[in-house]
Amino acid sequence: MTAWTLLFLVALEGGNAGRVAATRVVDASIAPRELDPVVAALRARLAGSGFHWHEEACGLQPEPLACLRSLQPEAVVYATLARVGDGLILTLADESGIVGRFDAPADGRRLAGDLGRFMEARYPDAAAGRVRSESALPATVRVELDAQGLGRVERGTHLELERVASGPHRLTISAPNRVADPVEFTVAPGETSELRLRLRRLRTRSRWVHAALSASSFAAGVGLFAAGVASSNCDLLVDRPIGRCPDAFRPEVDLRIAGASALGFGVGLGLAELLVDRKQSAWVPLLLGLAVGGAGTAAAFAGY
Repeated sequence: MTAWTLLFLVALEGGNAGRVAATRVVDASIAPRELDPVVAALRARLAGSGFHWHEEACGLQPEPLACLRSLQPEAVVYATLARVGDGLILTLADESGIVGRFDAPADGRRLAGDLGRFMEARYPDAAAGRVRSESALPATVRVELDAQGLGRVERGTHLELERVASGPHRLTISAPNRVADPVEFTVAPGETSELRLRLRRLRTRSRWVHAALSASSFAAGVGLFAAGVASSNCDLLVDRPIGRCPDAFRPEVDLRIAGASALGFGVGLGLAELLVDRKQSAWVPLLLGLAVGGAGTAAAFAGY
C-alpha cells in the first residue's frame, strides 16, 4: 500500500510586496468576465516573478488610475486592462506617471509575457517571495514577521506566508508553554523559502516535579539533621543515670552530614526553580541543587 502524506497549508499575508493594483475597463459591448482567461494568464506569469495581480472595482470610475492609487497606495504598479475594438491595451503607471503600454489581440497573446518581463526588468527589488515551514506545527502559534503580528496558525498545519518582500527577515512564533528561537532568513524574488521551525516545551511540568522533590528533600534533611543532633547529644548522656543510649542512636554515619546534604539539595533546587528562567533546560535547576547539596556536604564534613 502506498503511503500518502497530506500537507495542510495555512497562508498568511506577509505584506504588500510585489502588489500590482489593477482594474478592468470595458465597454457595454462585453462583460468583464470575458477577460478572465487573460487575467488568469497575467496572474500566473506575475506570480512566477514574485508579483501579485490584485484587482479593485475602479473600471467604472472616470479616472481608474487615480482610483487605484487611492485604494492601494502601497502597490508597486497600477494597471488598467481595457478592451479597445478587437484588441486589448494594458496600461501601467506608478508614482512617476505612465511607465508602459502594451497592445495585444483580443485573446491576450503575448500580453502576460510582455508584462512579466517588464516587471522583472523595471522593479526587480520590489518582487516578493513565499515562506513555508518544512513540517507541521506541534501547537497553535502566533506569527510575527519583522516584529509585526500576522495572525495564528493552528496545530497540525504548515505555516505559509504569501507576498513576503525580498531580502532579509526575522520570523518569530510563540505558543503557550512553548518557546522557539527567532529564525532569520532571506527571501529571493519569486521563490519559496522553507524554514525549520522548532518549538520547545517550557519547564511547566518539571517545575511541579522539582517543587515536590525540593520539599521532600528539605523535609528529609531536617529529619536527618535532627536525628544527628539527637545522636550527638545522646553520646554526652552515656554516663548519666538515665542509662545507655539505644543502638538506634549510634549510627555508623553522622546523620548531620546526610541531613546537611539533603537540606542543601532541597534549598538549592527550590531557589533555582524560582530564579532560573523557564526557557532553560530542566537540568539547570537540578545541577544547581546538586551543587548546593555538595557544598552543604563539604561544610558538614568540615564542621563535624
